[in-house]
Amino acid sequence: MAWFIDLAVVSLISVLPPVAYLLWLRSADRYEPDDLDDVLKALLSGATIGVFGGGALTLVLLLPFSILYMSETASILLTSILLAPIAEELVKAACVMLFKKKLNRLESGIVYGAAVGLGFAIVENVLYGFTTASEGLLMAVFLVCVRSVTAAFAHGSFTAVTGYGIARWYREGTGERTWLRYYALAVVLHAFFNAVASLGEMMEMSLFLDVASMVVLAAMVIATFVLLRMRVSQLDKGVMELKNITGTDRP
Repeated sequence: MAWFIDLAVVSLISVLPPVAYLLWLRSADRYEPDDLDDVLKALLSGATIGVFGGGALTLVLLLPFSILYMSETASILLTSILLAPIAEELVKAACVMLFKKKLNRLESGIVYGAAVGLGFAIVENVLYGFTTASEGLLMAVFLVCVRSVTAAFAHGSFTAVTGYGIARWYREGTGERTWLRYYALAVVLHAFFNAVASLGEMMEMSLFLDVASMVVLAAMVIATFVLLRMRVSQLDKGVMELKNITGTDRP
């Protein structure tokens, strides 16, 4: 019965912050907000297809390297910093594309992208938290809280960047290279995040440096998420101004 309580507590703490972040991001779009049911479906797609698809694709990409002997550091570099960002961001991009009919506005790309990424983060947090619960519930709660201001904002931000590129591709007909550039940026950001987060596993670090690295990561991803929300607000205001001037929300 204790495991059920651990799972319930970890799940609750894992779900609430990302959902709050998503609602806060969506609230910046006041003129024509995306349907909440559809946004929550995007969240669910990230929590299911994103997680399992991203994990499966990472394993597939790892197969050619399975015959090589690698040190622990090399394995971390290959998996966490190279292959996982490529695979996870690609599968999350595919989840965003499931909602392509909803991406008639650039701000929708950001919102749906963030929803997919935050759904992915929820399941990751539950898995990490529940695994850590064997060391004590308080330790699990602490880990999930830390990840809620690092990994949750990270996944939400990275996929929102890709979502913006996908929306530009669908709305403006700018060609596949448009969304691929944004996807590449998301992969680079994800790789940098994983690299800093993995420093403690690759080298000996003092407690101060360990905490400092987490603070840097939190600042980076929170700032990115805030900037994306500001972009949603900016696009929303632009549409309202266009509507007031021309009587239409289309340029």
